Amino acid sequence: MNATKNTDRVVVKRLAYRDWVVLLDDTVVSRVTSGELAYAAATDMLDEKKGGSRPRPVRCVETGTEFDSISIAMDEMGISDLFSALTNGGTAGGLHWEYVNPEDKIQRLSRRSPRPRVKVKVKCVETGEVFKSLREGSAKTGASRSSLCRASLPENSHLTAGGYHWTRV
Repeated sequence: MNATKNTDRVVVKRLAYRDWVVLLDDTVVSRVTSGELAYAAATDMLDEKKGGSRPRPVRCVETGTEFDSISIAMDEMGISDLFSALTNGGTAGGLHWEYVNPEDKIQRLSRRSPRPRVKVKVKCVETGEVFKSLREGSAKTGASRSSLCRASLPENSHLTAGGYHWTRV
């Protein structure tokens, strides 16, 4: 399953469930485990390339060397995975990295609102019992939440979960 977003030579590509990469001119620049972080890294790259936002100074933890922007640090150090190190707390080029101004990371990630959880009410066709959530129905019948969710869709009325047929309420 591939999902891509291509904007001005920066591509965000989903390789697997929790494996995203950010490509610049067909070169992997960052590898992260969250689509949100991948898009944030791509947005940062585009902002820096276009000069649309202020550069975010970064520092190498081991050497103490500071760079005016992420792009400059990547160019001068010859590394390509600096975004991943900054977002996931790992290493790039065998070194640890951090933002000079710690609020840079917090502000950038806090702009995005979390996806609201939606509780799906389901009804067991055989018993007529209504459950206020998939979790509750799953606990009562022993069916997994994913199979219960799938079986409760209108187009899957022929499927069962936990030995029962389900509908959404």
